[in-house]
Amino acid sequence: MVCCGVAGCKNNSRNKTSDLSFFALPKEVNIRSKWIDRCGRKGKSTRICSAHFRDEDYEISYFVKKSVMGRQAARKKLKKEAVPSLNLPSLTLPRQGKHIIFCFVSI
Repeated sequence: MVCCGVAGCKNNSRNKTSDLSFFALPKEVNIRSKWIDRCGRKGKSTRICSAHFRDEDYEISYFVKKSVMGRQAARKKLKKEAVPSLNLPSLTLPRQGKHIIFCFVSI
């Protein structure tokens, strides 16, 4: 069973809807570190579900796969620079469980 690696996300391959996909962490180091920072978890087999990406993060894929019902569907493919940006965990300070508050002061 594949589970989404975003902290707090309950999506997995058992309760998967037809439009839900799972993506492995990118190999490119800079983009990979952004994924890990935003998702709150890291691991060799971590997968992130499509609920955390915007429509603009996908490119049109011409690869067509057959579904169980014999229908054809286009495969979702992320752009190389895509990073998770939707439904993400809030940032917390390590071991304190306090939320980070950003204050901007003009001088």
